[in-house]
Amino acid sequence: MRATWTAVVLTATLGLATVTTTSVTVANAADTAAATTIRPLVQLPLPPIVPPAPDLPVKPPVDLPVKPPGGADLPALPDPSKNLAVLGSLGDVLGQITKLVTSATSAAPDPAALQKQLADLQAAVKSLLALLPAPPVPDLPVKPPINDTRIVPPLPVNPADALAQVQKTAADLVAKATATKPDPTAVKDAVPPLSTSTVTATVATATALVTG
Repeated sequence: MRATWTAVVLTATLGLATVTTTSVTVANAADTAAATTIRPLVQLPLPPIVPPAPDLPVKPPVDLPVKPPGGADLPALPDPSKNLAVLGSLGDVLGQITKLVTSATSAAPDPAALQKQLADLQAAVKSLLALLPAPPVPDLPVKPPINDTRIVPPLPVNPADALAQVQKTAADLVAKATATKPDPTAVKDAVPPLSTSTVTATVATATALVTG
């Protein structure tokens, strides 16, 4: 009887050990399977795609004009010494005009002195004209249509024409001052036209130096 009970106890013990071992084995297998299972990765938000900055336009280099073979020479720079000579001659003309106006508007004009001063003025104008460059031929003005109200700008004054007007207004002043019975009012009225023509001739001469 004791032997039978012992056998039952051993059988039960072995059975329990077998179940325990099997349970542990199954648990270990489950842990191993869980550990080796590939879990999905967490999707992180991707940074926004920034388009590349557009290329800035590259300014092409400025090519300096190159004189072509056999081409015309570039215009020469004005000669400073020649410009000074022209200005000096212009100053001589202005000085002669000042003397002439002073003598003509005096209380007792001297006809002989006025004629001499007029001749000196004409000689000074002739010397000035010899120093001035030849004026370019101006383009003919285009007449606007009848309904066009635009103002056509005047053509540049030729220094020769302006100086000719100076001589004309100076001769008119001398003629009035050397009359048989000089009229002081007429002499006085002849001064403004001479002054205006003198200013015009001065501007025309200076312009000829700049553009000549």
